[in-house]
Amino acid sequence: MDAQKFYTHRTMIVWLNVLLLTGAFITNGFLPIPMFAVRLTILAITIILILNQPHIISRIAANRLLLLLLLYPLLSALWSPYPILTIRRVVALTAVTLLGIYTAETYPIKQQTRLYLSVMIFILIASIGFVFVLPEYAIMTGTHLGRWNGILSHKNVLARLATVVFVCLLYLRSDRLTYSLWQRTLLIALSLLILYFSESASAWIIILIFTLAYPFLAIFNERSLLFGVLFPLYVILAVSLLTISLLYYESIFALLGRDPTITGRVDLWTNSMVLIYENLWFGQGYSAAFLPNAPIYDRIAWALAANAHNGWLDIGLELGLIGIILYTLSLLQNLIKGLYLARTTGEIFPMIFIVLFISLSITETSSYILRDMLWVIYVSITLYLTPMPSPQQFDNTPSTQPI
Repeated sequence: MDAQKFYTHRTMIVWLNVLLLTGAFITNGFLPIPMFAVRLTILAITIILILNQPHIISRIAANRLLLLLLLYPLLSALWSPYPILTIRRVVALTAVTLLGIYTAETYPIKQQTRLYLSVMIFILIASIGFVFVLPEYAIMTGTHLGRWNGILSHKNVLARLATVVFVCLLYLRSDRLTYSLWQRTLLIALSLLILYFSESASAWIIILIFTLAYPFLAIFNERSLLFGVLFPLYVILAVSLLTISLLYYESIFALLGRDPTITGRVDLWTNSMVLIYENLWFGQGYSAAFLPNAPIYDRIAWALAANAHNGWLDIGLELGLIGIILYTLSLLQNLIKGLYLARTTGEIFPMIFIVLFISLSITETSSYILRDMLWVIYVSITLYLTPMPSPQQFDNTPSTQPI
């Protein structure tokens, strides 16, 4: 097999692994395969791929915060009430993290962007196909009757990916993607259609914020008087919108078809903060906070809550204040580096994704807890931004290798 064919086959393996990490076709019940078995298989495949490129091993410890975010959950097995389960979940986290490391070290940022986006677009198209062909798998019943989950486990999971697709297609330049104008327009319409039928209010709010912020991108790279004047205006506008939201939040939630408790999240958040205080520094152990008979269920009425619906609260419950600090420092580190990169080279994908990653963690749990595709992207971007970027370190020329 020549090098180019091997590269293509290797890329297809990576693409398939990223797809499976979303739970596509599995978590909606279509394929009766345990996700742990999937992640274990992905771990084995990724290790084999990494062993074929030994230099990648040295990059695993390149970002200390990322390394601590992998090792600290394993340490939490010492105080977890379910140590075996915690270790199993850390194995899954390791599989996802290593795949992100391998992707970062194998592909230029342009190809990474296209690879990830192609997986998400495939999921959106396949989800619509399932809605019409196999609706029993793609449309939810029970509490969320009639809402689309597509080939994924839940409407909110599908909405997260649709949000990422929308923002990427809106913000990224044509030379970053392989889609024509009409294809981009069609895919944006597709993502909005899925958001409409998944009925995720938080996703609509994020899309609205990113859409309103889009004009700011046009002057972001301009070191001009226009930038200096408009930036404060955007800050004033953001503060004004926040103030109005706080004063008239009941009317806003009514307009969105939601109650002021945000579907029970306020009670969940309040009680989660109380439990975090009780285990302030170390938490209850990775993946141990929402198991059957967990302390949280003695406090809340939401019996089917699978997480705290907030990334920082979930990390606080599982890994305590230490986990929150490590996670937040990692986000801030990447955000600063992403902003620097965008200003010096015009490469905006890392910055846009980190901001989006943070936004998605406000009303839903973090991908660090879910161990899904978005964590793969976060890891690959983290290594791309390590060490501190400078214009000479980032080669934005298209690769001659196929994706």
